[in-house]
Amino acid sequence: EKKQKCLTEWCEAVELCAEDKRNNQMSAPSFLHDGDFEDEEDSSVYKLDNDGAEQPEPWLVKEMDSCISNIFLHNDQEAFSQLLNLILNECVPVDYMHSETGSTALMVAAG
Repeated sequence: EKKQKCLTEWCEAVELCAEDKRNNQMSAPSFLHDGDFEDEEDSSVYKLDNDGAEQPEPWLVKEMDSCISNIFLHNDQEAFSQLLNLILNECVPVDYMHSETGSTALMVAAG
């Protein structure tokens, strides 16, 4: 139910965004271009939870969710490039699901 509500809100936002396309100014995807994480000793972006299962770092979840949202809402090609970069270089599974909507990269790329 929560996912359906969030997807409905996204669809409404897309309609509003289409009407106001000329005012759409997206900032560049965030900090991964800076290379801040390359020098860290523990370069893993996954941590073990209490059950011993690997969970992505909070910054990675936030970045992936942001990219998926920007692709869906704004057809942001730069966000798609960033998403592909995260999948290829940060070992994010290709079937990663948005934490609120359950949308995957393939779903939003398909339109």
